[in-house]
Amino acid sequence: MEPTARLWLLPCVAALLGACYADSPQDRCQQGNTSQIHVDGGLQCDMPFDPRDPEESSGRFAVKVVQYIHVNAAGIVETDTIGSAIGYADLEYDPTSGDGTFTLKMCDLLIPKMEIPGQPEPTVFTIPEATLEVVEPGRTTFHLEAPRTCAGLSTGPAVVLMAVRLEDRLLDPLPHDPTSQTCASPDDLQCLFDVDQDAKPGATVLAENVPGLAVDEVYATLRAWVALDGLVARPDLLVGTATFGLDLAVVGCRIEPLEGGDLRPCNDAELHVLEQVTPTFDQTPGTESSFQVLRVPPSTDCQTIVANADEIFGR
Repeated sequence: MEPTARLWLLPCVAALLGACYADSPQDRCQQGNTSQIHVDGGLQCDMPFDPRDPEESSGRFAVKVVQYIHVNAAGIVETDTIGSAIGYADLEYDPTSGDGTFTLKMCDLLIPKMEIPGQPEPTVFTIPEATLEVVEPGRTTFHLEAPRTCAGLSTGPAVVLMAVRLEDRLLDPLPHDPTSQTCASPDDLQCLFDVDQDAKPGATVLAENVPGLAVDEVYATLRAWVALDGLVARPDLLVGTATFGLDLAVVGCRIEPLEGGDLRPCNDAELHVLEQVTPTFDQTPGTESSFQVLRVPPSTDCQTIVANADEIFGR
């Protein structure tokens, strides 16, 4: 089966696991007269589950979100496609209240390719792994209905910001003018900064086949967020549906001049054209995105998760 087809199956898996759902955690799985209670796909309910590692105050989990995305680029392109985000989360948890924190480190963020009518190759924006390495994690709330399998769980929006500091991380607009909105100090808010320290504004995103522009780098501020709602499938696996957002504001670019010569920064007119074709990303209406969260050793890092994604999450 092709990789894309496998991605489409993930929401179906989440839906099957969701068959445990009922009005209360106790009713989520059919009770039997043994301790081995089997539900969809051989799952077992009422097994103990603790998000924390036995030797740590928190537990580390690999995270994969499959995103069903509606892409709109100035009406030139308007389509539904699939993206994904991979990372890890540290879960802290208070068993007396069921509340805790979910701290998400983004390791890989796939921005969907755009097929442009009349253009032989798709437009591609790529966030380098080196940039994601220096981006701070997003921290949010975590709630678990009960410390056992088939219990429901949810998180607030875990917001990851790239090259920008905001007072309201989720709702404030992204700064887009480096001439007047560059942070003067690490304590400043509502401003942008050179997150990858390459002497270029914002975060450097690699670009290919931008319509009408020979651009190879785009400089941008970016916000990615995800919120999870699901259940504990096994003591090492959480599944369910995800809501997400992805916002990108262009602040500059590098271009090869039509007249030839060295690459140079885009001028205002070229930047305006780039802004017009830079896509917006929204959740596809009527289609649920899905997530898998799997327990991993506490020392697991981004390099390990990205290199072993197929083994960790399945293909």
